Amino acid sequence: MTVQATDNAGANAVNRYDTANVIINILRNPNGPVFTASTYNATISEYLPVQQSVIRTIASDADPAGVS
Repeated sequence: MTVQATDNAGANAVNRYDTANVIINILRNPNGPVFTASTYNATISEYLPVQQSVIRTIASDADPAGVS
């Protein structure tokens, strides 16, 4: 998954952005996770406290109940 952060500097300034790759390893599971959406977007304040949750999602897979 790639996360991109963009600074919306306005019409007369240069927009700045950076990206980070996030790797999710699924161990011992033949059925990969399926998320509720294919893309997630969020707009956050630059004043958001450190370690604040930004987006929460849910994933499910085809494993029988109780199997992990």
